[in-house]
Amino acid sequence: GLVFLVLLRLLIGFCVWFTVCLTILAFVVGGYLVFILSAQCEGAGLLESGIQAAVAITVAAHTAATDAISGSEDIPSEACNYGEKCRDYVGRQRYTRGGIKCADWETQTVFPSYRAANYAKLSPANTTLSYCRNPWKDGDTIAGNTIWCVTTDPDVKWQECTPIGVIQPACAKGYKIGTQQGRDALYYTSFVVWGLGVIWTIVIFCLINRIRLAIAINKVAASYLASNPFTLLIPIFQAVAAIIWCTGWFLLASFLLSQVPDGYTPKGAYATYAEAYGTSPGCAFWETGPECTGTPGECTNMWPTGSVWRDNNCDMTDPLNPKCWRCSPPRYVFD
Repeated sequence: GLVFLVLLRLLIGFCVWFTVCLTILAFVVGGYLVFILSAQCEGAGLLESGIQAAVAITVAAHTAATDAISGSEDIPSEACNYGEKCRDYVGRQRYTRGGIKCADWETQTVFPSYRAANYAKLSPANTTLSYCRNPWKDGDTIAGNTIWCVTTDPDVKWQECTPIGVIQPACAKGYKIGTQQGRDALYYTSFVVWGLGVIWTIVIFCLINRIRLAIAINKVAASYLASNPFTLLIPIFQAVAAIIWCTGWFLLASFLLSQVPDGYTPKGAYATYAEAYGTSPGCAFWETGPECTGTPGECTNMWPTGSVWRDNNCDMTDPLNPKCWRCSPPRYVFD
């Protein structure tokens, strides 16, 4: 107990703020997952799609910040004609969809033929550098489906790219969510989740002083309990006393309820089950009417009712009409 109090005194602030940050992170991650699902391609995993979107967002943000700092006005277009497999692309994407940096076209050795001297889209070499392209010339038997580049990762020879600013590229093989309506619903839901996260963050900032006060109060309480450890026994004694009192109350209540008066249950015997138990209505539970009203028997004409049992030692006062059915008392009664 004392160790817990010491840890509480030292770590309560960290635990509270860590939990608060986790709740904010849950909104961010939850919205991001829904955002990814809204444009997940068929055959692509959620992790793969998430990495691609994260790379696209990071590269776009970095490029925008760099352009803003440099103040350059001569910025190449990131336009891409997907119908022509982006062969017209002249942008500045240097990273693949998987986040791998591209190698320089003139120095890469994976595809030595892809040089500025052989492909117009790679010329002049001092402007293409390591930017993603989809070079093509007459006579090529293999062509990329979109822009690509040779990577600097020795385990990945080449990989496709996405133009800067395109966060959710079109899926050539279709989408995981088949309908446009479903994808739109997920897309807008992601922004709703992020919006709720923003509101939650604002609430946290508005209550930050109260949270600090609550942390301080808990620290003071922990210090007090550490100085007066016997105080910890008070709730234990209270709990034990409450358990004992409730147990006794339940036992006494059960005992009193189970005491059925001697004259409550008929002691006679009856010739038929219907006479003892009565008749049940032959209707479904939703049907009503006089014909759906049962007739109570001698054993069931009071509430709480008992049950009926058959005695093998029948009352043979009338040999032609033996009485074998008797009443059993209910489990409880109310005075």
